[in-house]
Amino acid sequence: MAGELAGPTAARMAFTGSIRSVLHLLDTTDMLVRLPARLALMTGEVAPGQLIEVEGRPGPRRDIALWSQLEHDERPEFVKVRELISEFVTRLDREAPTFGLAL
Repeated sequence: MAGELAGPTAARMAFTGSIRSVLHLLDTTDMLVRLPARLALMTGEVAPGQLIEVEGRPGPRRDIALWSQLEHDERPEFVKVRELISEFVTRLDREAPTFGLAL
């Protein structure tokens, strides 16, 4: 059954922005959503027992991209924003629980 869910006939919908929107859909509908497990568990709105493992290819990467014009690359405010985001994400990764997931 899991192979059928991940197969070519599966419904596809992509969300951008807040994971809270997707969690609201999960709470108010009968949808099945493929989310990054650790991120979903970090919200406190999803319990480990609600997760199922889906066979197949891993989902898309969840990278953060900062886009700017090349000539602004070394401006102090741009450098500061990159540093703040990098420090925040690194600290979050280091301090947030792994919930027993194999990361």
